[in-house]
Amino acid sequence: MDINVFRGLVTAVVMLLFIGICVRSFSRKRTAEFHEAELLPLEDDSRPPAAADRPRAAQQSTRDASHE
Repeated sequence: MDINVFRGLVTAVVMLLFIGICVRSFSRKRTAEFHEAELLPLEDDSRPPAAADRPRAAQQSTRDASHE
């Protein structure tokens, strides 16, 4: 197999992957997910973050403080 054939195949695979991602992104089935994502910047951020949302350093410092 020549290197140019390999490059052509890789280009074709990447192009098909790109087209597949575009079709999936703009399909009507994802409208509800996009609407939900549109509202994320408008959500209230005044509540404290959940333990899973906090950075790892913050979780360790609260753990260290609780053991003292």
